[in-house]
Amino acid sequence: MSKPTDEEIIQVLSEHGQCMTYVVAYWLRRKHKSIDTAYTLRRLKKLEAIGVVKRMKSSYKTQICWGAA
Repeated sequence: MSKPTDEEIIQVLSEHGQCMTYVVAYWLRRKHKSIDTAYTLRRLKKLEAIGVVKRMKSSYKTQICWGAA
């Protein structure tokens, strides 16, 4: 199985707004069945480093909420 592209991850955030990491992974699983949340988190952190996505405020202490920059 192929891994999702960065564009697909950005598209999920654009379509669904602010999402927790596990929710982004959930939406990606519709096309990429074997994707796991850890991979999604790694890609989101890389996208954050280049300024494409950003962390959003959340009421959770350990779960990260993401949004398109």
